[in-house]
Amino acid sequence: MLRQCESMADFEVEEILRTLPAKAEIFGTVIAGLIVATLVFAVMLPILDVSSLI
Repeated sequence: MLRQCESMADFEVEEILRTLPAKAEIFGTVIAGLIVATLVFAVMLPILDVSSLI
C-alpha cells in the first residue's frame, strides 16, 4: 500500500516538474511584454503631446 502511494506521489511530482518550465516561460513572456509596452508608452506619450500642441 505504501509503495503504491509512493509511486503515485512520484508521478505527481514528476508531472508538476515537467510542466513547470512551460508555465515559467509563459510568465516570463508576459512580464517581458509588459516591460516593452511600458517603454513604448513612455516614448510615445511625449511625442503625441508635442504634436497636439502644434
